[in-house]
Amino acid sequence: MTPTAGNPDDASLVLSQLIATGCNPYEVKTPYKNDGVDAAMRTRVYGFVKANQARIFDAGSLAEVGVCHSSPSRDYVGPTEGNGMYVNATPPAGIKDWWSGGEPAMSCATMPYLGEFRGTVKALVYAHIPFDAITSPGLVAADLARFKVVLLPNLQAVSDAEAAVLRGYVAAGGTIVITGPAPTALDELGARRGEFALSDVLGLKKADPLPASRQNAYGAGTCWYLRALPGLGYLRNTDQASADQLLTPVRRTAPPAVTLAGDRRIFLEARRLGSDTVVHLVNFTNFGETPAAFRTTPANCTLSYALPAGATVTAVTVAIVATPDGTDPAPKPVPYTVIGATVSVPLTVVQYSVVTVSVR
Repeated sequence: MTPTAGNPDDASLVLSQLIATGCNPYEVKTPYKNDGVDAAMRTRVYGFVKANQARIFDAGSLAEVGVCHSSPSRDYVGPTEGNGMYVNATPPAGIKDWWSGGEPAMSCATMPYLGEFRGTVKALVYAHIPFDAITSPGLVAADLARFKVVLLPNLQAVSDAEAAVLRGYVAAGGTIVITGPAPTALDELGARRGEFALSDVLGLKKADPLPASRQNAYGAGTCWYLRALPGLGYLRNTDQASADQLLTPVRRTAPPAVTLAGDRRIFLEARRLGSDTVVHLVNFTNFGETPAAFRTTPANCTLSYALPAGATVTAVTVAIVATPDGTDPAPKPVPYTVIGATVSVPLTVVQYSVVTVSVR
């Protein structure tokens, strides 16, 4: 893991995001390989990991939404010289040493596949909807089984075998959302197909004009199609209209049990450990749509969880990775309210908080 600056709070935020997603990071200071950012910060963060190992590494994902990253589509849809590692490829004023070198081709916002994928992820993150990534090639039915809805941003290149997996998923009751102007129009090597690989699922033929949108029933499931690239639009503009195109089928099909009322830049990850619901919250409110100096700003929010039928809350605890004054990593009880079948927890997230809702 390589933090982007020498600021300990900046580095701990990067570590927090990695830990929240289940990674086990190694900390070094960019661009070096043999030096860390700050020993006290490292001790504090890894002390938190040690005290909360089960919550971090043993809990299973609660996500009912999957987002497919298609390597063939990445390679064959609008290939460019850039690698798309960055969104903003323009150096801020006064900055001479900038990661992207100021090359527009390095921005994924110029790429029809990576931009659509990254924008789809951004829309889910900003809506506080838990999701997991699904990788292709190598997609098999078991990869999709736990999801109620699978998003397929600008999916153009797909093998016959993977098309069959997606077809079977929808036929069995799953929901897919496909975007882009040529849905499944290429094979896995980038060759043009005579017909869409998922023509039957889409309810569309290549020879027919593509509608702006279409909702098609197939078997026991549903395929939502959007001709535009709403993810790319949201990546560039953060406009609610683009997000709603992607999120409407998600919310209808898989409304999340865990929700957050608060700044959209608070990252949420939800997991299950036995009968406990474990929610990771990482505060990125110090970042906006334009570059700015790093700062740590505590963010108020309210976490809500729709209780399973018959469940009763026994405790709610929060473990905190904060600024250096947050030295005790042990979970602490916090106030909560239960109205009907929903428990709500008011919180202030400094950098990284792990909330555990225990029920019986």
